[in-house]
Amino acid sequence: SDLLVVLAVVYAVENLAG
Repeated sequence: SDLLVVLAVVYAVENLAG
């Protein structure tokens, strides 16, 4: 699976959300 990719995307989205 691409768990690390998913975590990276979530991290980026959280940063963009503030």
